[in-house]
Amino acid sequence: MKIRHQLIIVSVAISTLFMVGCAADREAKNQNIQNDAPKIYVIQAGDTVAKIARQFGVSIADLEAMNPDLNPTRIKIGQKVKVH
Repeated sequence: MKIRHQLIIVSVAISTLFMVGCAADREAKNQNIQNDAPKIYVIQAGDTVAKIARQFGVSIADLEAMNPDLNPTRIKIGQKVKVH
């Protein structure tokens, strides 16, 4: 009887660890999906394309490629640009 009780405890412990691991995997996948979503930056006074690119760790060329309608010499306060 004592061995059976120990086996039940071990089974419950293993099941619990498995469920916790699955929940952690699900949370990590949700974060990856959120991280893959494009990030939008709203242009502020004093911003330049170079400053925005530097701030988000992308090249100017990549920033322009993400925003084909962006005219780097005519950015406007309140304009939205993709930064990732």
